[in-house]
Amino acid sequence: MGEIKIDGATLVYEVGTSESDAKQYVSIVEGSDVQGHIKIPAEIEGLPVKYIEGNAFSGCKGLTGVTIPDSVVWIGESAFTAALNLNYVKIPTSVRGIGECAFSCCGGLWSVEIPEGVRRVGFSAFLMCYNLVRVTIPSTLGSIPKWMFSDCCSLLHVKMSQGVRSIDRKAFSGCMGLTDITLPPGITSIGEEAFSGCRALKRVTIPDSVTCIGKHAFSGCGNLERVSLPRRSENKSLESAFVFCSPKVKIVYRDGEDGGMRETADVGRSRGGVGVAE
Repeated sequence: MGEIKIDGATLVYEVGTSESDAKQYVSIVEGSDVQGHIKIPAEIEGLPVKYIEGNAFSGCKGLTGVTIPDSVVWIGESAFTAALNLNYVKIPTSVRGIGECAFSCCGGLWSVEIPEGVRRVGFSAFLMCYNLVRVTIPSTLGSIPKWMFSDCCSLLHVKMSQGVRSIDRKAFSGCMGLTDITLPPGITSIGEEAFSGCRALKRVTIPDSVTCIGKHAFSGCGNLERVSLPRRSENKSLESAFVFCSPKVKIVYRDGEDGGMRETADVGRSRGGVGVAE
């Protein structure tokens, strides 16, 4: 292992060798004495910095911002967890994966853009980022993992790109500030409790591509006013997906052929729904 001083901080690193092409690379193992914004170098000892290892910056309360170079391909599990004052992070397009809890409990973080090219994000990656307001999710991320943004109670804006196919269990549960969500065409599955406890959520449009909604997917959305569904989903029960919602919520069925709609007065009397997972 070696050490390098960057912006007053000490970075501990190690050199590894790729099994696929025998080329050497650098992994950042630990950051200490971090104050303010840090720019992680793209090279150390003439070798590319490719990995930020698990827990490398976890608990760094002095860290307020981080610029990750476009040499990095992986951000490890809990890499920045509980960096309480982290308010800015730039994730480059070179990154292909983000580990479990990588940015969880980063209370100062307010905006996150996950770039195109990221194909895997671990569960709880941004769990309990209380001040997170805006997120962008790329088309290359096929599945939004469980608890990814759970309890991000200030979240208002979610830009979800076409290419996302599933939203896993409790991915957005407890996002109490979220008033509306646009689900992209092509999404097929909404997991159990995916949006549970989103108290401010008012309107939801379920795309024609959705074939399954998990139990309690929208439970506790007390201000939900309107749910739009494809007409073909009209023969299955929605009751378990929308428990503890407003009794005035209206289900609107879209007619795929002529664009017409039919309303039912509320979920309790509705026969309709996309198939609810058993």
